Amino acid sequence: MAVWITEIAAGDMHTCARTRDNTVACWGLNTDGQLGNGSGVNQPTPVWVNTTRLATTIRCSNMGWSSCMLAPDDGLWCWGDNQSGILGDGTLSDRYVPTFIPL
Repeated sequence: MAVWITEIAAGDMHTCARTRDNTVACWGLNTDGQLGNGSGVNQPTPVWVNTTRLATTIRCSNMGWSSCMLAPDDGLWCWGDNQSGILGDGTLSDRYVPTFIPL
């Protein structure tokens, strides 16, 4: 089965892609949850981000190990390294699955 990629974003040591149906898959380093699949295991092939939300766009931090996506219905969802509170959720805890960030 072919998966059509409509957007790709690269982080420090991981990459994420948004598909034509607005789902997101990531691969690469996962020590801080930057793949968003709920584990801390590195993945050499794409794994689906653990969310029922659909992305309208995705971004990976180019200075760290985190990712964010915009969802059409309710704002920003971020996951991964949260050093210095970079995810914006009010904590310093790494997030292994997408966490809602109010805008």
